[in-house]
Amino acid sequence: MAGLWYRAGTVSVTNGSKKITGFGTLWKTTVLKPDKGHPVHGPDGRIYELDYVESDTVMYIVTAYAGATAAGQAYAIDIPRTSGVPAFSRDLSAFMGYHQTQMDGWQQLLTGTGDVTLTAPDGTKITIPSWDKVMNAGYGVVAQAKTEADRAQASAASINPEAGAGKLMRVDGPAILDSERYSLERATGGRQTIIRDRLGRPSVMFVLPRFRYEDVGMSDVMGAGNVTAFDLGAGGIKSEIFIGAYQASDGGVSAPMAVPLAGLSHTSAKAVCSDMGAGWHMMTAHEWAAISLWCAANGGEILGNTYWGRSHSLSHIFGARVDKAPPAEVSGNGATLTGSLGVRSSHDRSDSGVFDLVGNLSEWQHGILIDDGRIKVSPANTFSEDDMVWTDAYIAFKGGSLVLSASTGEVSLSSRSAVWAQMGRDSSYTSRNDLKRLLIEPTQRTQLPGSVDVVLSGQRVLQRGGMWQQVAGAGLGSINLNDPRGAGWVGVGFRSCFA
Repeated sequence: MAGLWYRAGTVSVTNGSKKITGFGTLWKTTVLKPDKGHPVHGPDGRIYELDYVESDTVMYIVTAYAGATAAGQAYAIDIPRTSGVPAFSRDLSAFMGYHQTQMDGWQQLLTGTGDVTLTAPDGTKITIPSWDKVMNAGYGVVAQAKTEADRAQASAASINPEAGAGKLMRVDGPAILDSERYSLERATGGRQTIIRDRLGRPSVMFVLPRFRYEDVGMSDVMGAGNVTAFDLGAGGIKSEIFIGAYQASDGGVSAPMAVPLAGLSHTSAKAVCSDMGAGWHMMTAHEWAAISLWCAANGGEILGNTYWGRSHSLSHIFGARVDKAPPAEVSGNGATLTGSLGVRSSHDRSDSGVFDLVGNLSEWQHGILIDDGRIKVSPANTFSEDDMVWTDAYIAFKGGSLVLSASTGEVSLSSRSAVWAQMGRDSSYTSRNDLKRLLIEPTQRTQLPGSVDVVLSGQRVLQRGGMWQQVAGAGLGSINLNDPRGAGWVGVGFRSCFA
């Protein structure tokens, strides 16, 4: 027999925080609700006093959590022993009210007309026809059975020819047969796939399987364990994530030989991605670092559109310019159609990799910003700025050079530059794993090409990769922190990802 304590779902807790986040919990809408004063038995074995419940998945305790930060933990809330008479009365009233609602619903189902909405114990609502509608309103049992049979037959006919291999659960939509996805996965050995957004638009995505820092030979400089791109914080560790194989075109879609969408602000680019549906987001610094670390470990220099439609170092590597001008013509719009430079602009030099990471359009990214040089980062691969935290590290201009420092330097609207792999550290700076993992602090193992360009005044958000006229300044190590989040210009774009 189940107890009366509330144990549904799991929780994430943070040392020193009063906030507890639930997963699979219904703290606000369950019939017997946790309430102020109830004892919360935490994952650390301590008992905390409940202060208030904010929502089904967020509650606050009176004193800060003293245990270790953890996710997916068991817990228990002692509801019955501490509720007292008033709380018991309130809970009983809610319980009786719920059952009265159920009785009313069933009464309407049997005696009413039209459709009736019933509420399950977990709050799920289901709308079904009343008995009158079933029997008398042209919605008879025989007709309904035939309708359902026809629907099942049509569904089977669409799915069975490929034995389910091409089936895709579209975000915010029904299961559909996607022959385009099936064909792409077969052609690339599953390294690329197609994911459709909430409007059904297809995006070509590179499937990046989970790996660790030791797998790419970086554990001695970055520590061991899962690469942070696969750590979605409270969302858990993912076995794979999906990177847009191409820079985003209209609507955020990742597609080959398309005009990349340029000129949006950081804010607008994020909005385009989130509007694609649940799981969609603008590429993060964690995801960029994961791809770049793989490239660093595999020794391949990525070429790209770094000089007006072609590679600045190999002139025979060129693509189709969006303004239809020939490569290297220093006028007009020097961006190229996505993926048009071919396999040498792919991260793994194959036709099933991630294209245009270097050059073409500088890419807005989430997860890193600065304010007067002070660095703020996302500790895990999450997509809200509410999750970002300030570090005690700065990018500072001191003694005529850009350095990593523990204090601010020059505050100026002038853009300062350095070669990223050669950016130094002053005597106050203590090396940080989080900044090394995000490719802000260079190491001897991450000698990736690219320049750092930064304005050390006000809040600036991240771009990476460089653009079509940046020549040697473009690269996987390229960092652009010149622009505020509201800026938008012809040389900046973005990339959609899914997790």
